[in-house]
Amino acid sequence: MENFIETDETIKHILTLEISRLGRRSNEVSNIVQEYIDKGINIHFINQNLKTLDNDGTRSSMAALMINIIGAMAQTEIELMGERISSGLMSKARKNLVFGGKINGYKKGKDGTPVIDEEQAPMIRRMFELASEGLGMRNISAILESEFGRKIAIGTLNGMIRNSFHKGERKYNGLVLDVPAIITKELWQKANDSIDSREKFGSRTYVHPNIVQGKITCGKCGNVMHQKVIRKGRLDLFVCKDSKCKNSINRP
Repeated sequence: MENFIETDETIKHILTLEISRLGRRSNEVSNIVQEYIDKGINIHFINQNLKTLDNDGTRSSMAALMINIIGAMAQTEIELMGERISSGLMSKARKNLVFGGKINGYKKGKDGTPVIDEEQAPMIRRMFELASEGLGMRNISAILESEFGRKIAIGTLNGMIRNSFHKGERKYNGLVLDVPAIITKELWQKANDSIDSREKFGSRTYVHPNIVQGKITCGKCGNVMHQKVIRKGRLDLFVCKDSKCKNSINRP
């Protein structure tokens, strides 16, 4: 609408349903109203039966007062609504009910709380066992693929091992809730200590930050391309996610 008005100087009126259609905050609405008053454009609010300009083209003092009052009320209502939603989610979270069922190794039970997915649990246990033995993410990923037929990206694998959910601690907005544990806390800690101690894993994260991760696609097959950097091997490439494609480009 703003672009249209900029290209057509004959427009003198804007018709809108109510004040909240112009903005969610009172100062935002006031700024928009003033901008169009300066341009000599009259804004009409149907529900409030208001217009920003009087018949002689001057600013309507009554409309200005009502806009500020109603705008402030709308902003307060939005803030209260946000608080109610947040409060409702926290109330459900305390009962373990705010759960989307997207944590590997878990599914949503009949009562809405997380329960162990017995089909995925063996892979989760194996993952932590391998990590606790000092294996790197690439090796763990390869072993899991050969044993369970599931290929997991290295970044995803790291996130799964870091997730305290698997040791029975679910963290949600400052709350720590008990959930069924797939592994012991000791195994979780051992696996995470092993990751922390791997200098190679830690250095690659910071030495080669990838700010365009997931934004480069292969020109041949359209799949996402990931960076592959091995300093000792003088490898510095973006490679196609599809191993059959084998397309790569120079990363610098």
